Amino acid sequence: MVVVTEEKGVSHNTVQSAIHLTSCEGATVISKVPKETQEEIASSAPKIFDIKFQIENNTQQRSETESEFLYVDNQDLSVSAIVDAQTTLQRSELRVITMGQSQEDYVAIKMDVESLPISNSTYVISATIPSYLMQEPAISYWIHVIDQDLNEAESKQYNIGVKPISVGDISFEMDISSIKESGSLVRPKLFVDNKIYHRTV
Repeated sequence: MVVVTEEKGVSHNTVQSAIHLTSCEGATVISKVPKETQEEIASSAPKIFDIKFQIENNTQQRSETESEFLYVDNQDLSVSAIVDAQTTLQRSELRVITMGQSQEDYVAIKMDVESLPISNSTYVISATIPSYLMQEPAISYWIHVIDQDLNEAESKQYNIGVKPISVGDISFEMDISSIKESGSLVRPKLFVDNKIYHRTV
């Protein structure tokens, strides 16, 4: 909804109108989300489940259901999971990329491993992604583990938004004809200019 007021001397004329965007000069795709692929996992490979994340000292939340709806704002991100492995874990990594970046260009963070007393084959693994490693618009993170028999397992990838550090240079302009007598039809035009992506809608 846009409200425009025209001042002529002591008179004030006001028009209120809903804006419907009918065209856009170009479109910007910030980052394409890769399609998920399911790979066949060997029965002897470690199993990763119950992946959770925590922003700073806030409540832990499930990556599967909550991660893509939240964002970090210059904050550290902690990730944990439970792993069931038939042999001892040799290495556990938390892998991170900026969304849109090639998967091969990940940054690996070694995860802490703690054996659960209820079972000889169950572990809790955890690591923290420092804020300086996370860049806008979002990151993807996943867990990769290898056991002593060199069986590998990898979780699915999860996304979380990263709040931009800089504010975009955006301007608005409205073209509207002079307001006439009551009952006349006014068709205002609103232009949004995003100087970062050089787009006008």
